[in-house]
Amino acid sequence: MNVHLPMRYLRLSLMGLTLIASAGHAAANEGKVQAVGSFTIVSDIVEQVGGDRVDVYNIIKSGNDPHEWDPSPRDTKKTADADAVFYFGWNLEGIEGDSARYNWVRKLLRSVDKDPDAVFTLSDGIEQKKIGIVEKNKGKVNPHAFTSPRAGLIMTRNARDALIQVDPEHAEDYKANAAALSDELKSLEQAYQRELQALPEENRVLFTGERAFQYLAEDYGLEEGFIWEIDGSDEGTPAQIKRAIRFVKEHNPPSLFYEYNDDERPMNTVADATGVEVSGTLISDDIGEADSYVDYLKHNLETIVDGLSSSGSSSVE
Repeated sequence: MNVHLPMRYLRLSLMGLTLIASAGHAAANEGKVQAVGSFTIVSDIVEQVGGDRVDVYNIIKSGNDPHEWDPSPRDTKKTADADAVFYFGWNLEGIEGDSARYNWVRKLLRSVDKDPDAVFTLSDGIEQKKIGIVEKNKGKVNPHAFTSPRAGLIMTRNARDALIQVDPEHAEDYKANAAALSDELKSLEQAYQRELQALPEENRVLFTGERAFQYLAEDYGLEEGFIWEIDGSDEGTPAQIKRAIRFVKEHNPPSLFYEYNDDERPMNTVADATGVEVSGTLISDDIGEADSYVDYLKHNLETIVDGLSSSGSSSVE
């Protein structure tokens, strides 16, 4: 026998199911630190250190430029409600600088009147490197420190200390998670030293589109070449291409490298003009298609060693 319930009973039943589901979700999140990360690398480190004790909302998804962003209403609400907000700092979240005038994170924090004690920059303690081969860039900080695992170790420590400050009751959990991630990064740091120093000296030339690998190159003894210094409105200009061609002809690197999510045409122009082939794609501004920050670092090391070594193979695990 078919029973036809009045519509009001159906509505009440659906409402009850919604309330039960919401209550279950709230119970699952009860006691967890609610964190916001500005982009994938920052968010992944906070997730790794936070473990089961932290829920992380990541603002900028992979494939988007972290230098410039217009926060959505959801981004704004998540930031307002968060127990802790994490970003990299310097001018990573704003090409022109780290002030509230230029930096979209600082604008967002100001718009929701966020308590400064709930805001953390993972770049604290990393030694800044500056660009300035082009006159207009003189004195600007290169924000891409995280391309080197040495900076990753400092970022991990900062995430640990921040979470302990926000949630001291679970300090031991954060210490253990940070130690585990640090062990992986230390192992990778040793692999970077070992494998990049093993390259023939004449092959140690890293040429990319943006100057995003200055920290990696200086930390591990590579000659650094690039087409433009920092992402912005001027990328792949005739003057940049000419300078890049001169560099490649002078230093004769074994190969050139694309960067994930960059326009490949400027690099192809340099390759065609010099006869040096592009051997692979590096990831710079975010995690890209890697599963984690650790995998991001592994991918870049493997790609560099494969492109610059005579044997074309990396032993990183």
